[in-house]
Amino acid sequence: TANGLTSRTMMTTDPPSTPRDRDCAALARAALFPLRVSRDGHRPTLFPALESLTKLRVDAMVANPNLSHANFFPRRVVVVRPVAGNFAADELQWNGQPDIDDASASFAVVPRMIYVKCMECTRMGMPNGVRPDAQSYVREKAGGLTRQERGEGSEKSREIVLCTNRLLKSDYDEDKIKKLEFPQKSMASVEEALAREIAKMREMLKADRGESITASAAHTEVMTALAAECYFNKHGKEVKKGSQLMNGYSMLPAPLQHWARNRCVRSVVGRNIGREVDDVENSKGVVDKAMRDIIG
Repeated sequence: TANGLTSRTMMTTDPPSTPRDRDCAALARAALFPLRVSRDGHRPTLFPALESLTKLRVDAMVANPNLSHANFFPRRVVVVRPVAGNFAADELQWNGQPDIDDASASFAVVPRMIYVKCMECTRMGMPNGVRPDAQSYVREKAGGLTRQERGEGSEKSREIVLCTNRLLKSDYDEDKIKKLEFPQKSMASVEEALAREIAKMREMLKADRGESITASAAHTEVMTALAAECYFNKHGKEVKKGSQLMNGYSMLPAPLQHWARNRCVRSVVGRNIGREVDDVENSKGVVDKAMRDIIG
């Protein structure tokens, strides 16, 4: 598939990590484990990749009710349960950030389930099943005891690979990242790639658990487009939108927003599905059905 799961045994040796890779990992960590208040006093509230991760994490918690909530957070992230009353898993409070392994420019997201790694992708052949121009992909992660071996569930261990040289943009500035002043374009690029891969991984983990999945590849692509390239959310003056939504989208009246977002999803999904389906008309029909089922 375009950005599908890839066995690590098909990979060549990873290139050595560079300072740029570690900066990319810092952006990825900030997207998934954002600091609650930034140094300038602004308090961001919209995190597209974190929204996708929260849905995935809640699925895993519900599927493994006998495990402590702390099992689904990496080291150095403190989990605080609400003081009283029943609560949903997505209402957990947490704070902190996992450590980045400088040697591999990687960090744990959900222990023994999800990891993130940044590396240069032009210095190696892309794995089988991954587009040569892909900005990110998912692969199985080897090493260490698996969740199955530890009796922690049936989910496999996977790693999201972010291609540093394809995601960092012209505003990349090493000194600013050290000061936690994240460059806007590079941050948005990394965040969108994470949102896409995590949304896809959510379906992979459901399959690991043996859950019945009726969604087609087109359904998955629609869900990932809504989570990434065609994402939109607004909170007060803060606005976040995906890279493929038209400029001025937030100023459109609601009916036109619906039309524009559908157009965005159709374009993104059609392009990805079209790479795998030779019959153009059949591809269009598959996308139309998936959009009706999910968006209406």
